[in-house]
Amino acid sequence: MKTALKEKEEFLPAELLEGLEGEGVEFSQDEVVYPFISRIQANGPQLIKSDAKYIEGAVPGQLVHTTTNKLYDKLNFIPLKFQHVIIQWRDRDSGGGFVAAFSPGDPGMPRTQKIDNVDVCIDDPQSYLETNLQYICLFFDGDEPIGPAVLSCNKSQLKYAKRFNVGLANKKLTLSNGNVIKAPIFSHIYELSTVQESNAKGAWYSFTFGQGTPVSSKELLSEVIGQAKTMKELEQVFVPTDESE
Repeated sequence: MKTALKEKEEFLPAELLEGLEGEGVEFSQDEVVYPFISRIQANGPQLIKSDAKYIEGAVPGQLVHTTTNKLYDKLNFIPLKFQHVIIQWRDRDSGGGFVAAFSPGDPGMPRTQKIDNVDVCIDDPQSYLETNLQYICLFFDGDEPIGPAVLSCNKSQLKYAKRFNVGLANKKLTLSNGNVIKAPIFSHIYELSTVQESNAKGAWYSFTFGQGTPVSSKELLSEVIGQAKTMKELEQVFVPTDESE
């Protein structure tokens, strides 16, 4: 990807998106595997020198690329695809770790019962299910592209992801002839950062999403459309590389 997010020539992004109305915001169940963008929490392993995941210079609230371990205060991103995933985890007292991933309604998903607000698997009570709302995105450090990665929201983050989905589904674009179309998921670029929250149990950092602005580069938008079409055909689950936060 050679272009920045903006170019000098006059261009109406909506023209290139005509015929792609609502593309991506139907939230299909296709799957794909990519690196993750995560948050550094106050008790995170990235801050503990004796931990294999330690990152020198890391501070709570920063974003981290889970493959390169590079740190960011904020990132720009273009969402390409959404995935609703139900992940089965092994309980930490039983060794922890990823067990399986399911799409909602999958007949093979384990039956559960609610215990202390946790969906414990009935036939395997040492494991539990957790809802994850995930986005595969193109990420940028300012205008500089850093490639695709997954943004995953679980637990306290679910409410923010659902609000973000409402914004995605309601985005509109106006064509030169005055017609208004429903924007595809990849029509806008957003800013990702974190904000500290707290309750009686402690404090943590949550993702925050910007309002988004239309992609203004014709070359970038063409590339984004191509990548989004390719991802739509994939049938892999966004499998996380580590246990949920």
